[in-house]
Amino acid sequence: MMRALAFLALTALAACGNPSSPIAPADPPQPEPPSPEPPSPSPEPPEAAQSAVAPALFYDDEELAELGYRLEPLEEENARWCRGDGCLCREPLETTMTFDENLRVFREALARGQGEGSERRTVNCLTAETGRCGAFRYFLFVGDIYRHELRWFDADGAMVAWRNVTDYPAYCGGSLARWKGRVPRCEEVERTELICGEGQTVLTPLEDLHALAAGRGPRGAGP
Repeated sequence: MMRALAFLALTALAACGNPSSPIAPADPPQPEPPSPEPPSPSPEPPEAAQSAVAPALFYDDEELAELGYRLEPLEEENARWCRGDGCLCREPLETTMTFDENLRVFREALARGQGEGSERRTVNCLTAETGRCGAFRYFLFVGDIYRHELRWFDADGAMVAWRNVTDYPAYCGGSLARWKGRVPRCEEVERTELICGEGQTVLTPLEDLHALAAGRGPRGAGP
């Protein structure tokens, strides 16, 4: 009988497990495999990288030389800009007039006339207009006996170029046309306001320079 009870006790212990025996540790969690890295972008071809660079805002002398222009130095800082057989006067730009100031002065002269006393006279306006071309704005005035002026201003309103044309050789080197400052780079001209007179076709600065060098003066400015 005692042997039977001892056998039953051993059987029960075997079924429940030995509480004094160590418990085997659970397997540690396995780390998840790393996500695959996205493929590196293909490098841009040289042509695409160059096309992403914004062009300069102005034509430099090297570009103009490649287009057939040559500089013929004259007295002081002046020079003649020649292309083929045609030339125009090139002078440094020495004004600080802004776009807003230019409009204010012109509107005052248009409303009240110019000069004082017996010298006071009205402005003869055939054309006065403003417009845009790329990053630049312009002011065009035609009138006052063969006076044709086109002024270019940058995005901040500072004047960067001033072109004059008349009907007699008034400028350096006996030229009918004069260009002060640099040549802005832009592609499409759009009028924004017609102030007085009739609107005119305004060329891009480079087209205008080509026409003046070829002796083709704009309408209202003599030959």
